[in-house]
Amino acid sequence: MLSLESVKNDLTFIQSHFFILVKSIKNVERSSLTLCDSIQIVNNVILAMEKVPGQQGKIIQEKLLYLIEKNVGFQTAKQITAILSGIEYNLCIDEMSLNNLRTGTMTRFRRLCARQHVKVGHTKCQNV
Repeated sequence: MLSLESVKNDLTFIQSHFFILVKSIKNVERSSLTLCDSIQIVNNVILAMEKVPGQQGKIIQEKLLYLIEKNVGFQTAKQITAILSGIEYNLCIDEMSLNNLRTGTMTRFRRLCARQHVKVGHTKCQNV
């Protein structure tokens, strides 16, 4: 049987370490958020999850890293953010990654690349 103290401790643990998820989801749902801001929110969640102690923390960290690594769209968004923010100009973004973007998003990305003097070719983005 679950003890009241055990449930109280579990709820305190969840609130202490996972409240950032609730806050982050609410922030990401805002429509006025920039791509850079969205990526930063996700990066902050990753950092917060790395601080979760114990076996539960280890499990969460492993699952989160697995999901992030397998999420091609997120990796592409991070690359686009790096290009647009001026952090990285020599990134290669293959056409397959760019094809995963919706047409309107791709058009906006190409315009932003042009403003940043980054050429989007058939196989990569190059600094011009």
